[in-house]
Amino acid sequence: MLNPSGIMIDESVLWKETFIKTLKRSSDGIFAFDEFGKIFFWNNSLELLTDYPSRLAVKLSYNDVFWPDSFAALYNKVKDGEIVEIPLTRYSFKPGKKVYFKGNIFPVLDTDGKFFGGIGCLTQITGPGFVEAEVLSEDGLIEEVESLARVGRWEMDIMTGYTFCSNQIYDIFEITPDGPIRLEDLFCYVHSEDISKVIQVIDCAREEKRSIDFNYRIITPNENLKYILGKAKPVLNEAGKLVRLLGYFQDITYRKRTDSLLSGIVHSSGMGFMMLKPVRNEDKYVTDFQPVFFNHFTEKFLNKKFRELRGKRFFAEYPGLIKLGILDQFKDVMTTGEPSTNEVYYGEDGFSNWLRISAVRNEDSCIISFEDYTERVDALEELRKNQIFLYQSQEAANICSFEWELKSDNFKVTPELRKMFDYPSKGTITFKDIQNCVEEYDRSNIMTFVETIIETNEPWELECKVKTIMGREIYCWMKATIFIDNAGEKKLVGSIMDITKRKKAELDLEKSKLQLERISKALKELNEELEIKVKERTLDLSVSNERFRLISNATNDSMWDWDFITNEFWFNDAYKAHFGFENLEGKAGLDYWKTRIHPDDRTRILDSFECIFFSQESNWRNEYKFCKNDGTYGYVIDRGFVIRDEKGKVIRIVGCLTEITEIKTIESRLLESEETYRTLAESMPQLVWITNETGEIIFTNRKSEEYLGKSFDDLKGNGWFNFIHQNDLSKALYKWNQSLGTGAEYSVEYRLKNCLNDYRWFLSRAVPIKGENGKNVKWVGTSTDIHDQRMMLNNFASAQVKLSDINNQLNTKNEELKKINKELDNFVYMASHDLTSPVRNLESLMELLLNELNPDPNNVKLNFLINLVTRSISILKKTISDLSEVAKTEEDPFLIQEVNLNEVLEEVKDSIKDLIEGSEAIILEDFKVKSLKFRKKNMRSILFNLLSNAIKYKSIERKPVVGIRTELVSEDIILLAIQDNGKGIRKEDYPKVFAPFKRIDYGVEGTGIGMSIVKRIVDNNGGKIEVNSNPGEGTVFNIFLKI
Repeated sequence: MLNPSGIMIDESVLWKETFIKTLKRSSDGIFAFDEFGKIFFWNNSLELLTDYPSRLAVKLSYNDVFWPDSFAALYNKVKDGEIVEIPLTRYSFKPGKKVYFKGNIFPVLDTDGKFFGGIGCLTQITGPGFVEAEVLSEDGLIEEVESLARVGRWEMDIMTGYTFCSNQIYDIFEITPDGPIRLEDLFCYVHSEDISKVIQVIDCAREEKRSIDFNYRIITPNENLKYILGKAKPVLNEAGKLVRLLGYFQDITYRKRTDSLLSGIVHSSGMGFMMLKPVRNEDKYVTDFQPVFFNHFTEKFLNKKFRELRGKRFFAEYPGLIKLGILDQFKDVMTTGEPSTNEVYYGEDGFSNWLRISAVRNEDSCIISFEDYTERVDALEELRKNQIFLYQSQEAANICSFEWELKSDNFKVTPELRKMFDYPSKGTITFKDIQNCVEEYDRSNIMTFVETIIETNEPWELECKVKTIMGREIYCWMKATIFIDNAGEKKLVGSIMDITKRKKAELDLEKSKLQLERISKALKELNEELEIKVKERTLDLSVSNERFRLISNATNDSMWDWDFITNEFWFNDAYKAHFGFENLEGKAGLDYWKTRIHPDDRTRILDSFECIFFSQESNWRNEYKFCKNDGTYGYVIDRGFVIRDEKGKVIRIVGCLTEITEIKTIESRLLESEETYRTLAESMPQLVWITNETGEIIFTNRKSEEYLGKSFDDLKGNGWFNFIHQNDLSKALYKWNQSLGTGAEYSVEYRLKNCLNDYRWFLSRAVPIKGENGKNVKWVGTSTDIHDQRMMLNNFASAQVKLSDINNQLNTKNEELKKINKELDNFVYMASHDLTSPVRNLESLMELLLNELNPDPNNVKLNFLINLVTRSISILKKTISDLSEVAKTEEDPFLIQEVNLNEVLEEVKDSIKDLIEGSEAIILEDFKVKSLKFRKKNMRSILFNLLSNAIKYKSIERKPVVGIRTELVSEDIILLAIQDNGKGIRKEDYPKVFAPFKRIDYGVEGTGIGMSIVKRIVDNNGGKIEVNSNPGEGTVFNIFLKI
């Protein structure tokens, strides 16, 4: 049948279980068989009546148990869905016993009316009055069996419409009839969605004169929903006319609910369930299995739906299981009938799992359950690794353990304990031996240690000095407790740790304090020296920048300076004059420069800039159209010098922008007329020259001859090259030949010798002039004197290189200072960490001393000393905690989170609740910015120190009022301000505010570290803190933090 999940299951399992629970101890002989006639239930009463044991009966079929053919024939009627009455008959059973029985056999049908078993009820009739017994018990027997099977009979006369119903019908419908009823009277209880189907079935049985099975739902007068299985069978007379309708209704509600429950259990199970049907060859041997049912776990494990594997051969789909012997396991189960369980590692077919597979035969099918316990195996392996790690960790940490059975005095130790106390690896050790190794003044403490644990059953700790059997002196820390085993015996179990290094560290702590003071003094001197050097370097840089400004103002060229770190441009006054700009404030950035480049040139220029960044070249040069302030574009030659840091990273570019619009215009006009060329060439300040298609000089202007001091005859042909500097000649010729070959514009910078034999830098450019056939017929070129600009750039570059060296030296010094600060932080953290345990011990000893002394409250002097010591311990603890906070201000950046300022402030206020209430302080809040990304612990430290200081340093003339506010002062800066009306701070005391261990007012309790922690947190997060105060009026701290 179909369960609610739509999966095919063996429904017989459900009603078999229900049947067995109900009828196991019935006084009548009850038996049940499945759709194949195989008996699966034979109750105790039938076993006594027939002397036929149930263990034998359930292995046989219906026909094997009952001899008479007439009785066996009843089985065929039951298979047809009929309720068969067994008349009073004498039967023989195979054991040879003959008895008189009567009774009924009821068919069991599924929701589709399909037969899948039967229930038989037999009553033995004995003695001379068995006929009378038959008459008296027939109706009662039938009613009992009907009740057990939840089956009600009905019979309707076609002529009168009168309907006979058994009592079980009324029980099923939960009604009490007042008189005769008709079948239609029962229809009023049928579910509204099923009524039409029921009427149709009854009408069909009447008209077609055939038996019909059907199922439907009813709602009883008590509003109980029930599921009913019914059958209607027509009865015809000799003439073939319908005279009666016979039928039965069976209550299958329990079966429906059991189906749903079983389906839920199977499909929600953490195990896999399958039913496989064997595939046999011609010789009836099992060769494979086909899936009949999967639960959800199986589908998830196989990553396939049941419908994908239905009808397929299971082991053909998963051949890896054959190698593991699973197919042979299932074959053996089907052959022998014995259940089988196997544990395997399934590492084939894309799986990697440990499986426990169980199989049991069910008729001609194999029911499989399997469990994936891979996680358990992994967990055991992880546990084994953890145990090994624990052992190795104890060994590395010099920790050993022992176990002392108090009753038997059996003392067990680990190998590490033998090693720690220098005992041989073999031999007996007693607790007395351990006690004798302890220094004499600590031995009494050992016994007190043991006695306390035994009396209180509480863990206890002890620190003592030990002298091993080899004479080594070590310090040990012992911890032990009482353990009661399964036998109720007490054991003292504990561990011993070698703390010699820690004790030595404590002894060295005083020396470390002195060393800390010396380091602090040296650091202060180094900082002062660094400040002097920074001032000197700043002055040098200022002079260098001023020199650059003077040079840039003295030249007529447009100068620019791009700080790559801040992305800011600077232009000289010549730039503003040439290109019509008056005020560049707020515009001079990379985005501004990109917008001034003509769209046709922008991509090319930006690509060339990108290339210079990723190469190691220092010079950049390009031509493009540049937008002036009036919106027109002019041609410019832009040259830049790239400055890099010691790692080769670009940090700055300086350059010169020369407008060549005139030159471009002249070159354009030269293409129109050679005469115009000559006129323009003679009037131009540049050196103008023309070559033929092969690159030989055919014209030079007068300016060229004057500069070189030679006539045209000396320059024609290739005579021009004789005046180029030897170091530049190869580059000039290479580019010239390249342009001649490709027709590309020629542009190069080189040095030309003048008539005074001096070399000056020139920018030479040439463009081809094409003839009618499209070929180059001549080249027109100009050479522009750029010597002054070049020299200025070189001088500036040298200055920048020196400045870069100075910056590198400063960076090196900064790194050294950072390293020293880091080492100092580590030292402070270790010192504070190592001080924590002794202070805690001191605090515990003080508490024990107070309990032991129980001082008299009237002893003023003693109580004063005790309070003084207790207060000193608290101050020492606070100082150690503050030192630890100093060392931990730089933390993992991943701890940064969105911090709600209101929540943090409430936590701080709660932590200093006594201080606030004791001073009657008023806290005012105005958070315009509610939250920011920050380390929550650091923000709590900032608010704690500033708020507590504002209250502690209050004015005696008024109650303290503290205001805390936040606001957004720019796009990426938040202001956190804390303002009070306290004593105030003198300006000469400002330097002490953030200095560690510096205090302004020693009359107020504190350690002098809090404000240095606040300053350090703010600095480490790229922020800034400022103080502004008026003595007698109050103080405000302004903290600027980046978003």
